[in-house]
Amino acid sequence: YQRRVRGSLSMEDLIKDICSPEDWGPWSPTSKWLTLCFVDLTLWLLQTLFLFIFGPIRLYKISKANLKFPPLSRVHFLEAFLVVVMIIIPLSDFVYHIVTRSVPIYKLIANFTSAFAWLICFIVVILQYLRGIRHNWVIYFFWVFGFVVTGIRMQTFLQQIQAGDKLEMVEFGLTIASFVVQGILGFTALFFNEIPSNEDHEDEEIQNLLLGRDDFKEESVKIYGTKNQYVSLDSRGPEEKANPLSKLWFSWITPTMKLGYQRPLQDTDLPPLNTRDHAEFQSKYFEEKWKNQSTLEKPSLAKALMKTYWIPFIAAGILKLLNDILQFGGPLILIQLVLFVKDDNPASLWRGVLWSLAIFCTSFLQSICLNQYFHIIFRVAMNIRGALVSSIYRKSFRISSAERQKSTVGEIVNLQAVDSQRVCDTLSYVHMVWSAPLQIGLSVYFLWSTLGVSALVGLGVMVLLMPLQLRISRRLGVLSQKILRRKDTR
Repeated sequence: YQRRVRGSLSMEDLIKDICSPEDWGPWSPTSKWLTLCFVDLTLWLLQTLFLFIFGPIRLYKISKANLKFPPLSRVHFLEAFLVVVMIIIPLSDFVYHIVTRSVPIYKLIANFTSAFAWLICFIVVILQYLRGIRHNWVIYFFWVFGFVVTGIRMQTFLQQIQAGDKLEMVEFGLTIASFVVQGILGFTALFFNEIPSNEDHEDEEIQNLLLGRDDFKEESVKIYGTKNQYVSLDSRGPEEKANPLSKLWFSWITPTMKLGYQRPLQDTDLPPLNTRDHAEFQSKYFEEKWKNQSTLEKPSLAKALMKTYWIPFIAAGILKLLNDILQFGGPLILIQLVLFVKDDNPASLWRGVLWSLAIFCTSFLQSICLNQYFHIIFRVAMNIRGALVSSIYRKSFRISSAERQKSTVGEIVNLQAVDSQRVCDTLSYVHMVWSAPLQIGLSVYFLWSTLGVSALVGLGVMVLLMPLQLRISRRLGVLSQKILRRKDTR
């Protein structure tokens, strides 16, 4: 108090006062783990801050729709009940500390913010259920991230027990209950968040809301940022109806693959195309961007495509970056595992187990990131080709007879069939512009740290071969141009 009066209270002193009588940490010298104050004031508050920001936005978007009230399922009632339990748990923790007359300031902050965040979550969940809307990424992230944070908090208590520190058993029990409840919430959201049947939801607006869309309008819905007409729920593709885990490892295509194993697939066996992948939707949005470019002195097709598909393209780049980083994680972890095995007196067996699990996790995450990267890139390439072919086709009917005489039918057909495909083929290699130097740089760095100067031999060979590669690529470009001219003539 005296430091506050003198105005000399620093941020460090403020944090110590908030955490008193416990330590801020973040690393505890006795338990060799994160302190409870650090976990509650950083990770726990980060989770609640996320919902404070995106929860009201979600509520606003849901409240804009005036819809019917479809019946709720047992899973919905279970999730609503568990969310109420999550509101009670932090309040119970606060009441316990009031009764025992030991209320650290950080626990007061953490409990009240957590209870208020879960109250917002309860309102969101109830409004979604009443309107037949499945969870979107806001609820997914809040529940899954909360499950992870509570697991870290529970590990803090376990480390305190191992170090012989004093432990609040009631608080520990409430943490275990919170961990179990959030685990059940995450499990139900990931595996049972399916779209209801079309029988109970005949309204077209409800059908689009069932897909978790964020733009609820009476006449249109946003797909990649453009307004389009509604599409019937029955015509949606299986990927749009799948839960998040099914999308993660592509199990939504399993029924089609099983059917193809039993007999040859027919056209009628193929699932419907996703709504956002229809060429009509893609071409309309692309033409809006191209119309803006055409008014410039030097219109750029690349800029129009980037403005149209920059969101999935950037998302694919992030997955590519994670894959490149994880690619070097396996060898580095393997070195630590070999050093652990060579140690005659290992400090802890668990350390070796953790290194082994880390190798599995890096390979698992690398596989997911790489496959999702190619899935997004090839989907964007398919959408670009559909938009370009449709735009070229429309343009061929709008141009005047004089302009049409300047181009042959073969040139127009090649623009649709060949050039549009070449743009799609190039798209899958665009991220290699930054990914290849990153991989080469990391490889040389790690090889240098292991082999020393000998690592430069491989880099030197690669540099010496670059002129030959450039010569070959230029020759292939010239031959490709000749082939295209022959095709135009044909």
